[in-house]
Amino acid sequence: MNIQTRKTENIILATTTEEMFGKYVAENACRRWAETFVDEATGKETTIERSEVLFSRGTKIDEQNVDSVAFYLESKELEGIKVSDQCRLCAERESAWLKVYAAKVVISDKKYKYVCQATNIDMAKAIIADYIELTEKYDFKFLSIGELDCGTILNRDKQEFTKLKAGEAIVKEEPLFPEEEPKPAEELSDDEEEVKKEIRYYEISLYVTSREVSKTAGQSDTITSGKQAFLVEADDADEAKEKCIDWLKLAGTENTIIEEATTLSASPFKCKKVIAREFVETYLDFPTPPTL
Repeated sequence: MNIQTRKTENIILATTTEEMFGKYVAENACRRWAETFVDEATGKETTIERSEVLFSRGTKIDEQNVDSVAFYLESKELEGIKVSDQCRLCAERESAWLKVYAAKVVISDKKYKYVCQATNIDMAKAIIADYIELTEKYDFKFLSIGELDCGTILNRDKQEFTKLKAGEAIVKEEPLFPEEEPKPAEELSDDEEEVKKEIRYYEISLYVTSREVSKTAGQSDTITSGKQAFLVEADDADEAKEKCIDWLKLAGTENTIIEEATTLSASPFKCKKVIAREFVETYLDFPTPPTL
């Protein structure tokens, strides 16, 4: 039986049609070029990089398209094509958006939950592992990791929002590695002590209706409605909802009015640590990442 996996796949960068004939395109083959134009307002030249997919991932190089491949190779619009002996038509979707991920880990036979923002699950695992290695004394193991149904994290102090752009995560400025809390006056069991150290959040989903008041005479106001989900540090659902509404008001413009916010769901969420945004940003290739 011929079992095909990544472990048995052979990928090469083929520069001739003989090398690639009968094989499959391993990643989109694109031709790229630059276009330069002059901005009429400023008179400055601006260059834009363009690209066009000529042969999609999974395309088999055969009699039907080999002449086209030869043309693009001869014209130097393609220097070569990465080809594989396996047909893979799809690929994991890449994202530039920050999502919220939660991981369950075991450290010294105790289970904990960590939360961070990341663009994908591999990045989330790397960030959380990085943080645990820097802050814990014992080896650990991941039990599970997954994306939470929320895009914004709100911290305990609702007055100290550090970013007010709509859609950006709002977190309090705090040390990346806070000092350990002093020991309590009364003796607690190990399990009671671990529960005390957990931070309590609420996963809350709101259906929000907002109005953007028009400043132009005769132009109607813009009304938008939709679901928004948050992870909020709070003692109860009412406090969580109040903080979400405060954030929505701050995140909007001076003309934004929050007309209605209905709670769709709210449930307690405990974790040992929500990793600071500043820690996460060291893993990003772009300076100001967007957040859903």
